[in-house]
Amino acid sequence: MVSTATDYINFLIYCKKKRSFCKGYNRLKENKLKGYINQREYVKSLRNIYNAVIELELDYFDIRHLRL
Repeated sequence: MVSTATDYINFLIYCKKKRSFCKGYNRLKENKLKGYINQREYVKSLRNIYNAVIELELDYFDIRHLRL
């Protein structure tokens, strides 16, 4: 998967973004458990994170041509 220097850099960028989404999810879950946000806001934010992660995966693995 990582064969050239540019591929390696792209992989590092992908990992950094993926880690950022994980931190966002954990922060969101913590806020929900502490009662800072209600269920509706939690689900809305969770859906946004989920969609952004899917787009990140599609961009990195370059499988957009497989979409229907």
